[in-house]
Amino acid sequence: MIPEGYVAIYNPAKSKVMTTETSVYNGKDQMKSADATLSGDKLTTDATNVALFKMETVDGTTTFKTADGKYLYADGKHVRIVDEAGENTEFVLEEVDGGSYIKCKNAVFTNTATGETKAQYIEFYANVFTVYGMGSDASIYTFAFYPLATGETPTEPTEPTEPTEPAGGDTYVLSDTLKDGDEVIIVHQSTNKAMSEYDLSETYPKYRAGVDVDPTDGKITTDNSKIVWDVVKTPDGYQFKNDAGDTLSATDGLLFADTDNVWAITDSTVSGCHVISSTTATGTSGDPKSIEWYATFREFTTYYLGDTNAADFAMQFYVLTDEVACAHEWDDGEVTTEPWCTVAGEKTFTCELCGSTRTEIIPALGHIDEDNNDMCDRCRANLAAGAYSVADTLAVGDKIILVIEYDGKFYAAANDNKTVNNALNAMEVNVTSEGLVLPYGADLLWEVCAGSAEGTFTLKSSDGKYIYNPEKTNVSLADEGLDLTITCGDGTSKILLTSTAEAKTVRNLFLRMNNGVPQFRFYSTANATTSGYSSVLTIWKAD
Repeated sequence: MIPEGYVAIYNPAKSKVMTTETSVYNGKDQMKSADATLSGDKLTTDATNVALFKMETVDGTTTFKTADGKYLYADGKHVRIVDEAGENTEFVLEEVDGGSYIKCKNAVFTNTATGETKAQYIEFYANVFTVYGMGSDASIYTFAFYPLATGETPTEPTEPTEPTEPAGGDTYVLSDTLKDGDEVIIVHQSTNKAMSEYDLSETYPKYRAGVDVDPTDGKITTDNSKIVWDVVKTPDGYQFKNDAGDTLSATDGLLFADTDNVWAITDSTVSGCHVISSTTATGTSGDPKSIEWYATFREFTTYYLGDTNAADFAMQFYVLTDEVACAHEWDDGEVTTEPWCTVAGEKTFTCELCGSTRTEIIPALGHIDEDNNDMCDRCRANLAAGAYSVADTLAVGDKIILVIEYDGKFYAAANDNKTVNNALNAMEVNVTSEGLVLPYGADLLWEVCAGSAEGTFTLKSSDGKYIYNPEKTNVSLADEGLDLTITCGDGTSKILLTSTAEAKTVRNLFLRMNNGVPQFRFYSTANATTSGYSSVLTIWKAD
């Protein structure tokens, strides 16, 4: 049964509750949401993974604690549920009409240019619970706390559930053209973000927020009018208007105005996509301003299309149709992704009437250890307490795994004595709320050894070979070690070498996506902002 005295965190404006499921966006951990309905003083929901907390307030400081002793955590970047209490599990509730703001007691955002700080608050944005500075829309920062209606304790499903019907609302169909009077959703092709009329509050008021959509078989079904634009065909191009009749403009960012509000539509170099360019607004070079998805700030803005950034400007159009939704008849389904010990699988169902597909999650299998040797018999994971944890310091003899995040995925430097194009191979791994999850049979451990110079280390593979830098950016495995200066931090670790062959050039360990192949090499720290490179390194230490 639901534990007595425990409540869900509820956003009244959107009728959403926080769940225990984490999502990751641009390196930020966020908590997914679920629909809920307030009936009297209790919530009803079909979700089976609602996060339930006992709220404890002492001297104005509130903590949110689960029945199994975990805590809600927000550090100004991540929102998580963690095992232990700390300074980032402390909050201050500020009462407002309809509920409370949940302010981080200790986490603040500091502007590095001015030194000014800004308080951080739990925020409901784009269907997730995240953390951000207070904006102009108070409703997304307002939360209430209610128990669930009597029922079973929310848990992860142990058996696959029946596929769900598509969300309610109108149907929009992928279209290659627009005409006068169309109602269109403009979607950035590679991220499935729809351009909305929302701005990004006081921080980025000139930009349009991106909203997650789920195109399936060339269709989007939604009742969100804030992502739908009315098309007006003019002699010079197209205009896009919101519900209030305001016209999208390229005058200053992406605002609403009576000038610079006519757009030309041309084919993108990305197949099946289009570029939306202002017919009047240009930069100093004379190039037109075009609508761009700016991933860093989760928004749409205007910028200049170049030879290397076509993907940022690749948009698709989904146009309202009168098509009647199919009364789906689903087949028995096919397992399209096999579940693994700590990784859920996926089963795909196909409608026998229209061919649409729906997927359901198959719960992870869990570890097995029949021989009681603290190693999973299936995936070979280390089952000893902790297994791997983020290193804050290193010592000789430590066994570590080098993990770099790139484009929302995580890659570890392979310890297999194989190199490709003078680089270390990279193997994709998973980082979940439970920690680091390694693929079956992966040998990714490096032993920390003392370097020849004070304060330096070398890294040795299981076969006794060392990471070596024969020249420039190259990495190989050799019989002799290479002096490395190593610092630790969650996403901020550094492995630096000083190349004596290049006038003491300092290089850092990077992951480079080389023609789609992830590889580890040493590059100048200036590459940190270059497309295709990442130095967002975390060192995981075997416990």
